[in-house]
Amino acid sequence: MATSLITVLDPLGGLEHGGAGLDVRRQAVNPSLAVSGANELGVKHDATLTDTAAGLHVVSAVGVISSLSAALSFVGDTYKDVDVALGVPSLLLALSRLYVDVHPGGPFYDIATLTFYNNPDRRDDHIIYLAQVPIVHTTLAAPAIPGDVTLTVVDASRFVNADLIYVFDPTSEFRRIASIVGNVLSLMSPMQNAYLVGASVANAVEVGHVLLWDTTGADKTYVRVAFPAAQTVHLALDLTVRA
Repeated sequence: MATSLITVLDPLGGLEHGGAGLDVRRQAVNPSLAVSGANELGVKHDATLTDTAAGLHVVSAVGVISSLSAALSFVGDTYKDVDVALGVPSLLLALSRLYVDVHPGGPFYDIATLTFYNNPDRRDDHIIYLAQVPIVHTTLAAPAIPGDVTLTVVDASRFVNADLIYVFDPTSEFRRIASIVGNVLSLMSPMQNAYLVGASVANAVEVGHVLLWDTTGADKTYVRVAFPAAQTVHLALDLTVRA
């Protein structure tokens, strides 16, 4: 089932290349991006529409950045599709983030395939970009308070240095991992909020610098997130596009 998106203007800018690599084919892109300055903390946009007939208008002025967000609810599903109306023939995907944003009831790990297509039939020959990406969720093993620069989690084995993580329940924030020792994550910037034991910690997979276009003239791009087997998990997909 496709999910429509709503535009939220967001004055982000100044992307830097990160270091981690992923299995990528089609376009030659660096799939790991770090955002400089205050943007390192990340921005979550939770405005979504589920009406598949709803359109999306993206501001097309040169240099303007628009941020989009979609909710992907897997309930015994192997894949979910998102149709994104670009509003113009092509846009640069400056940055996308895919992450668990609802506690799945326990630890979660699987490898998802994130694919952008230029045609709604979603055939292999219409792939713009494809990456195999890890989806990770664990919980805090110790409480966190504002100013903390480390997080102790139940299982850090699926995280790697420079991962962006999404910490949530009841509040939320993004932080980037500087280093990992055992189950302790050292952060590049201090925590802003307090969290109790059991709060969620998920990785936020980042890909970007991908040109999006549509072969049908409908001015859309077509996204699919797929798992190798049926899963029950709720994901957020944030897209930052630049005209």
